[in-house]
This record gives sequence, C-alpha cells and structure tokens, in this order.
Amino acid sequence: MSWSGWNPAWQTPGESLWSIANKLAWVNASSVSDVLLVLVGCTTAWRAPYLLPTAQVALDVCRQLALDPFTCKWLFAHVGQLTLRERETWRLGLRWCPECMAQCFHSAIFQDWRRARCPWHGCELLEMCPACGQAMDPMLLRAWRCAHCGTAFFKPENDWTRDFSAGPLSMAQVIEEPGPPAVLSTRARDGSSYELGDETCTGDSHWEDHSERESVWFRWLLFEEGAVLRDVFLREYDTYVEEHRFWTRLDFEPNQFSCAATAADLCCNEWAGWPAEALGHWPDTRITKPNNLSGLTQQALQAPRWVAPMVFREGFRRLWRDAMVSFATVAATGKKTHTWRPKLTPVRWFCQGRRATFTGVSEPSLRNAVAAAVRTRPLTQPEHGLPLQMPGP
Repeated sequence: MSWSGWNPAWQTPGESLWSIANKLAWVNASSVSDVLLVLVGCTTAWRAPYLLPTAQVALDVCRQLALDPFTCKWLFAHVGQLTLRERETWRLGLRWCPECMAQCFHSAIFQDWRRARCPWHGCELLEMCPACGQAMDPMLLRAWRCAHCGTAFFKPENDWTRDFSAGPLSMAQVIEEPGPPAVLSTRARDGSSYELGDETCTGDSHWEDHSERESVWFRWLLFEEGAVLRDVFLREYDTYVEEHRFWTRLDFEPNQFSCAATAADLCCNEWAGWPAEALGHWPDTRITKPNNLSGLTQQALQAPRWVAPMVFREGFRRLWRDAMVSFATVAATGKKTHTWRPKLTPVRWFCQGRRATFTGVSEPSLRNAVAAAVRTRPLTQPEHGLPLQMPGP
C-alpha cells in the first residue's frame, strides 16, 4: 500500500511517526487517528503502537512510506517487546517542544518522561494543552490540534508542501543524536528500590502553586501507569475485556467475573475513578463518579513536584498487585464473585537534594501476581459479548 499525496522528502531527520501522521492527515483530509489506525493499528483501546510497535509493524510502516528502515530508530521510541523498566519511561500522552512544533516537527524522544527539555532548543517540553489543560491524546481528529478542545498547535502556511519538500531547514541543520535524558533513574537488581535524580530541574521544588489543573495531571499519571501495566503484563488477555465492560458501573458490590486478571485490572482503574484505556477512554473529562484519588494525592503532595509522579506510580502499582492477588485467591476457590477492598499503604521515599530513593514494587512480584490470576482464567473465550480484538504483539 502507498499513501496518496505522500512525498518521502517530507520526512525530517529525527521525526516521529506521530509527526508524519499529521502530515498525512493534512494532505489526505483525514484524521490523525485514522492514519495511525491504518499505519500501525492504533485504536483508542491501544495507543502504544504509534510509539512502541513490533518489529514487523515498524518495517511495514517503512515500506508503506517508502522510507529507509534505518529511520525506524527515529520514527519510534522502541521496536519490540519491552520490560517493565523500559516501558515505564515512555508516555502515551503527547509531549512536545513548542519551537519544534512550530516547524511541524515532533520527536519520539520527547515521550520519555525523564527528558524535561528539548535537546535541540532547550525549551521545556509541554504535556498539557495550554488552552484546556488536558493531557494530549495522540489520536487527534484534526492535524496539529488538541483532541479535546481543538486548539491549534500552530497554523500551517499555504505553501507548507513546498517547505516540507526540503524539510524545515533550521531543524535539519541542528538535528543530531541527542544525549541521554538529564533526569536519570537507576534501579537495584531486584527492582525493589531505586534512585531518581533531577540534576537540571528548574521548576518549583514544592507545591507552591496549587493549580486547578493538578488534579487533571494526577489522573493522567495514573492513566499512563495503568496503560504501562496492561502493555507489559496483560496484552495477550484482552479478549476478556468486553466480558468485563460492566466494571465501568462498579460500586464495590459483589460482581461476577470470568477472568481474574482482567477483572482485577479494570477494577483497580475503576477504583481510581475512570475506565481503563482498554475500554477506549482517555482522561480528558471531569470525573463525575466517586473516586479514591485523595489518598494517593495526599501522599504525592507531601513530596517535591518532580518526585510526585514516582509516588503516584508506586502507590498505584501496589494497589494493582493487591487486586491481582485478591482476585486470584478468590478464583482459586472456584468462586466467580468478589468485592475488592483496597488498602492504601504509604510509599516510602527519601529525598536528599536532587536525589530521591524509593522502595518500590519489583517487576517479579507483579509478574507473579499476574501469573496467579491468569492461571484461574477459563480455557474458552467468553460466551457472550463481542471480544475486544486488538492487534497483538
């Protein structure tokens, strides 16, 4: 398959697939979400392929766009299967440099949350829409516009095709292999403790400005973590998601389930107050149902702002692991109804200067909890409801 109106010369060195998808959407009068669906199989229930595809999908993209396969190192953040430690550094929500975006350019390296600034312009990377304050869904309806409010990142000029034929010259002159992120995380061998460094952070160390948008930011962080855990541990069991769609109405009364792992995942997301990405949602709307974010929020507010994402992440992982163990224990007895009562335990961390040490949840403990829940699942597919089919790795 070849794309109508696509010119391989429009690719700028270092450009991401998301950036190319916007150009394709513009020239084909299509939505970015449709382009990403055709190119890599992105859906609202699984956005990761635009950033983290399989090797075969990456090669197919290069073939469709008539690009050198060597450019895969730039189009995507990573190609192939990831461990939890590797996957946790990448954000699905768009992060961008305003200077780069003004030149129709976005790089996949911006999606690494440890990178606070653009390596070429030095600008702080943005991750919330300046107009509506929502996390930026990469599945856009219109090219270069916020998926929530429609605000334009910039306005392309009428002669944009001529400009793209050579690529934005200023970017072509400065583009080169960037160095490692300034903010580095090192983890112990067993994954139970790790250090986080913030050597170049220039923002507020504490919560001096309690913005109304902080609650949106926290919800987005938990949404991202839910996507990380699902991508690493549960991707192959997504046929059970549709069976548990009723968890969106969860009110912590006994409910029937068939797959303990899927039920635990969706139940944990529901506890936080919104449906999981697996149900096709994005955290861009106000929470209207009761939620239990206050406990995690209070823990995060006691930490410096640059430490807060880690506090949130570790707190959610503990809840997720607890849900897996709880549902697996019930399913092992042959029961198919369960009321999960989560227990929020403090996340331990120690901060000294610009270094923070955490005691976190190790990947083996999470994998063991998932394995115990998966062993109890039925050998046949759900008998009712249409399974939610997603592209597998």
